[in-house]
Amino acid sequence: MAQNSVKKFRLGVVGVGTAGIVTISHLIPWVTNDWEIVSVYDPSTPILGIGESTNPNIVSSLQVGLGFSELYDLHEFEGTLKFGTKYTNWREHEWINPLFGGGHAIHFNNFKLKDFAFKRLKERWPNKFRVLEGKVESISNGFQCANIKINDTIERFDYVIDCRGFPSDYTNYVISDCSPVNKCFVHSIDPHIKDEFVCTDHIATKNGWMFGIPLTSRHTYGYLFNTNITKDEDAISEMSDFFEKNLSKDDLIEYNFKSYYSKSVMNGRILNNGNRALFFEPLSASSIWCYVAIAEMFAHHLENPTKYNVSFVNTNFMEMAKSLEDMLSFLYHGGSIHDTDFWKFAKERANARLNKSLLFADIVKEYKMNESQGTPLYGRTWFFTPHSLRVIDKSMNYNYFTNL
Repeated sequence: MAQNSVKKFRLGVVGVGTAGIVTISHLIPWVTNDWEIVSVYDPSTPILGIGESTNPNIVSSLQVGLGFSELYDLHEFEGTLKFGTKYTNWREHEWINPLFGGGHAIHFNNFKLKDFAFKRLKERWPNKFRVLEGKVESISNGFQCANIKINDTIERFDYVIDCRGFPSDYTNYVISDCSPVNKCFVHSIDPHIKDEFVCTDHIATKNGWMFGIPLTSRHTYGYLFNTNITKDEDAISEMSDFFEKNLSKDDLIEYNFKSYYSKSVMNGRILNNGNRALFFEPLSASSIWCYVAIAEMFAHHLENPTKYNVSFVNTNFMEMAKSLEDMLSFLYHGGSIHDTDFWKFAKERANARLNKSLLFADIVKEYKMNESQGTPLYGRTWFFTPHSLRVIDKSMNYNYFTNL
């Protein structure tokens, strides 16, 4: 990367939710000492905190950037080890979607991530890491720079990564139809998982599905459904049956959402990440996986801005987002054990999307050819590695990737 003996280059990362911290943690080992990474945030702005289910790339970024140790540090943010995603009631049998390379990930309380990260970043990278507090009023491109207006003062950066969360305007976003759910009720109970083998739960329900995230302090569940099909009271009734107690809206946290992704994740010297870049429902922690992928694209851009230019970053991001859309459709298109209006709708929409996907047809052809040649682990990663994708294919009784 470019050298500068006069002053440091400045990279501003706005926001201290999971995306902001992961972005800093991933990038800070890769930039030279000529760079200063500044975490910019407003302490009065709350983060969206439900509890995070991650993938191995998140753990790797925390290990390298923060010196994170599962043995000594996991308790700092009420974390548990994650060894896969357990699908219940999607088929008659439970099954586990393994993590990349047989590795592990973590569940953690994202309310506690920032304080742990700041402490470690200041200790490990005292010459690279800075914190700037204040109300961010605007972010804009300047001449060979990006500007952040903070408390009526303009701060100049060489680049800015915007991780402020959901956009206020979706004009520059693609609203995706890949997800059949648009609302979530969240409820937490006392921790109850005692097994050493811990998974994120994905439980198919009559009206959608429910995730479960085990932390040491609580076990958080999120019931996802479609408001055009299911009334709130029906969703709450099914949750009450699951938890074996009468629940009301007062017992729940309520989120309405849509699936979307940016048409141009990088604009000049400004890059979006986290929910500012994309949001999809949390099947297999798909969105959070993208945080590291976006940071990796940006690292390539810093290393060689001519080869990995803004157009390259935007093109690769769009391809990633579209493959994620197809993957969600792939998980949904076989339905679940429930023969209900929601699952009929989910199957119909997912099948319609997959039938139009040239990428999906190409992936099936490629994987079947590899299978016939005795090399089942070859093939492109289609949001999952070839091995994980074959586990999904077999467990869901799809059998696309086997030469029958």
